[in-house]
Amino acid sequence: MSKALTRMARICPIPGFFFCLFLIPGIIPQAGALDMLGFDLSNQMEYSWDTEDEEEIFENWLDVNYRMDILTTGLRYEVFQPSKTGQTKEEVALLYFAVEKDGIGLRGGDFYTIFGRGLALRAYEDRDLRVDNKLRGIKFQGYYRGLEATLLSGRPPRKDRDNADEIRGLNLNLQLARGLSFGWSYASLKAPGTSGRGTEINTGRVEAFAGPLSFYGELAKRTRSLGYGLYFSSSFSRSGFALIAEFKDYDQMVLQTSDGRQYNTPPALTREHAYSLLRRHPHVLDADDELGLQLEASLSPLEWTSVLLNYSYTAEHARYEAHPNASAELSGEWGKPLFREAYAEVTQEIGEQASLVAAGGISLAPGDVNYTGVLDVSLYLDHMNTIRLELQAQHTEEYGEYDDHMLTVEFTRAPRLSLSLAGEHTNKSDMQKLSGEANNWLSAQMDLQLTDNHDATLFVGSRQGGFICTGGRCRWEPEFKGVELKLFSNF
Repeated sequence: MSKALTRMARICPIPGFFFCLFLIPGIIPQAGALDMLGFDLSNQMEYSWDTEDEEEIFENWLDVNYRMDILTTGLRYEVFQPSKTGQTKEEVALLYFAVEKDGIGLRGGDFYTIFGRGLALRAYEDRDLRVDNKLRGIKFQGYYRGLEATLLSGRPPRKDRDNADEIRGLNLNLQLARGLSFGWSYASLKAPGTSGRGTEINTGRVEAFAGPLSFYGELAKRTRSLGYGLYFSSSFSRSGFALIAEFKDYDQMVLQTSDGRQYNTPPALTREHAYSLLRRHPHVLDADDELGLQLEASLSPLEWTSVLLNYSYTAEHARYEAHPNASAELSGEWGKPLFREAYAEVTQEIGEQASLVAAGGISLAPGDVNYTGVLDVSLYLDHMNTIRLELQAQHTEEYGEYDDHMLTVEFTRAPRLSLSLAGEHTNKSDMQKLSGEANNWLSAQMDLQLTDNHDATLFVGSRQGGFICTGGRCRWEPEFKGVELKLFSNF
């Protein structure tokens, strides 16, 4: 093996070492050496042509990872010409080298990470939201007898590299016994040209489970302000029944860079729905000022019946003035409600021939009230072919009243083909609609598994604009009319 590596070093100069790794199978003839090599490649391409606005979008993410014994390296090449957010670029957007042996790991370059539930630090990528909050620097991880440690230093990548914020982090997890662990996290963000450590967040947490019960709690404190964060969750599960309860209290807890990117995201405690109209009026997390709770219960009263109940409540803090010249302080009381939602879903299996889902929800926000109903029926023609009918209706009270109705008919031939037709109608007045917005939308979509490693989605028609949300963060997707093609490949 050493002779083969020496030979490779002579062929590949140091600047081109990463690309020479792809030539290793030809350089190293030993079969045993090849067993230590691992290679994977994935590509995601999205193309759309808006016939209404005559706008063309092309986005592509090519991810390559290569492993040789204890060494792992990878890159992502991005092409936006342009992206849905208007960005245009062609560049290596992610590049890293990592080594791991005997429970010790070291990664240099670009990386993502999360401390606890994200109160102190969460650097992540979400392509649906077009969020890519990675860090560029060094990350060290170690494991020893129940203790896990992560130490990192990095900067958010920016064009003006000499003017990027600096983020330091330390995360410790200690498992004291089976079902009981403690943790502590520290994250600091220092803006360019400032002295001291900058903004700091410290968190302590405990996680425990025993039989059907589990508990998680995390307390955070932010320096340079009165900021703090609290998050608790507890669950209980038995055969045919499960209950989850969560609580949040966040005040001045945003860890934000000088260019506006947020590098911590605590739990939002709102349900992420599967149906389109239920997602149309979401709540956007504000880690600087909100507290709330979420309860969810699922049960099976009958063998072929399951029921899901969810309730979430989010409010701002109630504040008061101690005296005319004092700044606002917390009153210790719940303030004005920001978002409330009650949701119920019943799923009924009718033998092996059909299934029915009936769901309903009510959501309330200042100036926005929504009543939504869903009926989803699936008919199983045989073990491969299914026909599904989905009807959604929503009544909204926002600057007046209006209704939305959506009908979807879908045929699926497992596992390779799905065809669907969707139509939507709204009776919004011209005062309630966005400029140029339509009242009717009609579309056809095909999802096709081309091979075991390649999937394609083709969309033709029009759809109403709406929010795309994950974990309390949202992106507005404007109204679209045209053709959209997506290709997903894995090697």
